[in-house]
Amino acid sequence: CGGDECHRTRWKECPKCQKRMKDEGLENEDQLQSWFTKHFAKYLENKGRRLIGWDEILRGDLEFPESAVVMSWLGNADKAAKLGHDVVMSPNGYLYLDYPQFPAKDKYEYIAEGYGYYMTTYWIYHYNPTQGIADDLTKHIIGCQGNLWSEYIWERTDLQYKAFPRTLALAEIAWEENENKNWIRFINDYVAHEQKVLDCLGLVDAGLQFGKLGLWNKGELSNKWVSVEFPLDQALVTNGYIEAAFIYKGGKVTHVRNVKLLFNDAVVATDNHEGIIGENPQNPLYPLTTEETCTPDNIKIQAEMMCEDGDDCEGIVYLYRK
Repeated sequence: CGGDECHRTRWKECPKCQKRMKDEGLENEDQLQSWFTKHFAKYLENKGRRLIGWDEILRGDLEFPESAVVMSWLGNADKAAKLGHDVVMSPNGYLYLDYPQFPAKDKYEYIAEGYGYYMTTYWIYHYNPTQGIADDLTKHIIGCQGNLWSEYIWERTDLQYKAFPRTLALAEIAWEENENKNWIRFINDYVAHEQKVLDCLGLVDAGLQFGKLGLWNKGELSNKWVSVEFPLDQALVTNGYIEAAFIYKGGKVTHVRNVKLLFNDAVVATDNHEGIIGENPQNPLYPLTTEETCTPDNIKIQAEMMCEDGDDCEGIVYLYRK
């Protein structure tokens, strides 16, 4: 039934609204909306159905049928669960797909553009729908919903670009136990499925980062350590909690160490640990946090790399804001 963002200004001056409030013993306009919603919640319950409404349906603090389901976008899930309502988690700080998905400028329009908001696949994947909910109330958290409002969607390609791959992260947080999630496994699964599934379905996929991808191909490495540079222009327009992920595509195992992030050819962050990039990756993520000013036209990753048993290895370097 919606019930969200319902302005009550006119209700204060409407004689019919004020009469209804007086007749029903309601103290304010918030309770008027709750009374209205409660009426239909009871009606639907008598018909064997359940009303679903956004957080705002609880604002009047009137007693609702417990069958009513609350869509929580403003953070009232705990309150709803304590009242005995089932809840669908849909927080605007994690699951709004109409927000930009990269800390960079792509060609599409977004509702929150210019305000510094963005919902990366990484951010969505690390959301836990039951965080902050008491253990005895988590039974009321029945699912998640990602919202892709369409004010700024003009074409099918626009819709698909904004939905994928973020919808894949949404599916996993909704269906997988939080303790079983694994970002490294998720990225590797994404790379494996991008061509086999998404491309075959003809979907326009935004990828895990914007701008130029870092790639190493078969024949480019050897079984000796060598320094490699990956231009990743336009991947970022900001500094902060940045991470590089080295992801396996095929062939032999690749070793990576001494990873550096460069802005304008100056090293701004380093991570020296050795990672193994293969079907069973070990430590392939490199945190590269920096406060230095980012210049989108000149971003690079440098790394020392080696391919086991020759030159038959290939993979991808993703650079993203965590």
